[in-house]
Amino acid sequence: MAAISIPKPGTKYGPCEDIKCIHSDCQRTREMINNKCEICRYKIGYDTRFYMSLSDRGREIYKHAMCAEMLIEGSTLPMVRLSAKKEFKNE
Repeated sequence: MAAISIPKPGTKYGPCEDIKCIHSDCQRTREMINNKCEICRYKIGYDTRFYMSLSDRGREIYKHAMCAEMLIEGSTLPMVRLSAKKEFKNE
C-alpha cells in the first residue's frame, strides 16, 4: 500500500486557498486532512504522508505513515506520540 499526502491550499495540487470554495475535490480534501490518525490521534494535516483504509463496517481509517511504520518496527505508542508531536505542526 502506498502512502499519500495532500498538498497545502494554494499550491499546484492542493485545494483552493478560499475555505468557502464549493469545489467537491477541495471539500473532500479538507475533510480528509481533518481526520485524526488512529494511532497518535493528531490530525492528518497537509504535506504529511498517510494511509487511508476502510474498516469492516466501511468507515474510513486514517494513519500517519510515520506512526504506522514505527509500530511495524516495534516502537511503542508513547514514542509515536512524541515523534508525531514534533513532525505534525499543522494541527
